[in-house]
Amino acid sequence: KHAVELVDYTALLYDAQAMTLTKTRPGIQVDLGGAAKGAAADRAAAVLQEAGVDYAVVDLGGNVSVIGSNPKHRDGQWTVGI
Repeated sequence: KHAVELVDYTALLYDAQAMTLTKTRPGIQVDLGGAAKGAAADRAAAVLQEAGVDYAVVDLGGNVSVIGSNPKHRDGQWTVGI
């Protein structure tokens, strides 16, 4: 129960002018791992496109980016499982 009480984005105060994020309650932690993986997947996809890759799926443990149309699917759609 204690851990659930610490899940609360409203316990963070963002100051755009100072570009700071302040925790307003003891015990709150911030994990930016998901955002970092998403950014890495997007960057990897961009590098592949710059190298001339026409289609690909970049999957970094649940963070997925796709390039182009799926050549194995008649309508070109990608299927991504959750």
